[in-house]
Amino acid sequence: MIIQREIENLAENKIKRERIMGIKRILSSILGMPAVALILILGNKYILDVAIAIIAIISIHEYMKCMEEKVTPVKWIGYISAACIAGIHLIPLSILTKYLGLIIMSIMEVLFFVVIVKEMKININDIAITLFGIVYVVGFTVFLALLYGIDGVGKYFIWYIFAATWGCDIFAY
Repeated sequence: MIIQREIENLAENKIKRERIMGIKRILSSILGMPAVALILILGNKYILDVAIAIIAIISIHEYMKCMEEKVTPVKWIGYISAACIAGIHLIPLSILTKYLGLIIMSIMEVLFFVVIVKEMKININDIAITLFGIVYVVGFTVFLALLYGIDGVGKYFIWYIFAATWGCDIFAY
């Protein structure tokens, strides 16, 4: 009898959490879509870069928070990497592509330097998870800014990406 009540309580809590998540998703789409639309309509590529950098910072924060349960990620370098998206169009694309490998190697050097400075309290798993987060979250988010910068068609691609993402997110729940 006690076990059955516990199972029922767990089921009720799960239903409540799912309802709350559903409401959060709907509210974020109702509030977020007009904000994104205003930025896409009224803003230029520099304003969009700042907005995408904010999205990347929020995303890397969520990633780091999720990974904290198992490892100790180096958060600050992830935040700096995400914030750098704000200046992506200040540097010519030819220079960015030429030095992309150098940028990634510099991030890896900083991560290994953190291991030394922290006296091995941070291990290889921690920096691997951090580097993966930077490449996965920030690396793919930066393509939104680069795509918007394409003359003529970039603005239309961005509309499609945001509409498809929100549609999949809302209807997946």
